[in-house]
Amino acid sequence: MRAIVMVEGDSDEVFFDRLLKLMTLRQKTDLLQYAKSEGGYIGVIRAQSTLTGAQLVLIKDLGNATEEELRTEIDKKLQNLEREKFGKVQQVGAMHWRFVESEATLHLIPVGLPDDDDLKGLGIRRHELESHLLRFLFDHPEKCIHERTGCPIAKPKKLLQEILPIIRRYDPPLDSAKDVFQVLRGALGWTGGPSNWIGKLLRDVKIECEPAFQTLAERIKQALSTENS
Repeated sequence: MRAIVMVEGDSDEVFFDRLLKLMTLRQKTDLLQYAKSEGGYIGVIRAQSTLTGAQLVLIKDLGNATEEELRTEIDKKLQNLEREKFGKVQQVGAMHWRFVESEATLHLIPVGLPDDDDLKGLGIRRHELESHLLRFLFDHPEKCIHERTGCPIAKPKKLLQEILPIIRRYDPPLDSAKDVFQVLRGALGWTGGPSNWIGKLLRDVKIECEPAFQTLAERIKQALSTENS
């Protein structure tokens, strides 16, 4: 049975599709956008958790929560499912649950880098996939090439430090990684959908060697390993 990897939106689906392919795990998975599903991710879990041996992976933005707060939020929702007579749910790891009757499993993978000092310094308080993308660009400024002119932006973090205070005068609070990434995208003239700019970012990248993506890659590998399913 293929694992179901739940992601929120278009950018997440494109990114994790590429990541899973680069990790040679894509053939083991079905990607599903839970924002387009009835009932969101809980609706997907409700529908899938009764299937014997189902393997579910929920990839969810931290927002302004801590990992522990996100884990608690998910646990409460799973306990509600148990009260709906979906069978007993056991937490068997820090981010891992098992539905006892069906032996289905759920792994939670939080997305975001709330402890990153560079992101804190830019006033980012809400974390999403774009937290990882910004971290990657700060580590690899050679990827910051203006789409139309071909000119490099050698210091993307410094550029954001200069322009974010100006933009925040007119559009506060601008405190999410997604919003800050959009500002940098605009400065780079990156147009088109996520397939275009995520393709540029991840071309020739060894995902598991990159600090920006390492924790995500490790947690996905663990979630999809047979031993932990």
